[in-house]
Amino acid sequence: MNLLNSVSTFLVLCLLSLTAQAEQSVIPMFPRGEIQYQELLTGGEHAFLLSTPKRISNALSIESEQRVKGDRRNILFRIDEGANSEKAFRFYQRYFSQHGEALYQCEQRACGNSNYWANRIFGERKLLGRDSNQYYIVGKVAVGSDMYWLSVYSVVNGRKQHFVYLSTVQIPASSSSTDSPAQ
Repeated sequence: MNLLNSVSTFLVLCLLSLTAQAEQSVIPMFPRGEIQYQELLTGGEHAFLLSTPKRISNALSIESEQRVKGDRRNILFRIDEGANSEKAFRFYQRYFSQHGEALYQCEQRACGNSNYWANRIFGERKLLGRDSNQYYIVGKVAVGSDMYWLSVYSVVNGRKQHFVYLSTVQIPASSSSTDSPAQ
């Protein structure tokens, strides 16, 4: 029985590895970056923000978001010297215009408080930076016959490091393309 569990675990890990490799190549990485980590959140429902998070009565308020069921892949990568978070943002703006539709985007202070994005939304303290050095874009993109929700948050953090946080969820083929955002 132990051997069967080991073989099953090995096969599951191989499948996850193949899925990770396949999905990593689905959405292009900004060419001048190094992956810090990837995580796969399987199943469940994941929120994609379609508005700037705001503080109202000491609570985080989100005016508009889209909840998507499926596996979510989050990738944090650090941008090499000579590039910056704004260039990465422009790279993904072009990607959206060529392969899909951006449903919401903001730049710098219009994105609100960097602390909210880093700690409350993404749970990644490396993303904490100045409000004037952040960019966010979210929407749907097509890769071949597959559709994905994609969000990209880029920032210069407090240590003057440039980071990009990428999140994707594949949209099931049976989903309607006219899903309305949750309010």
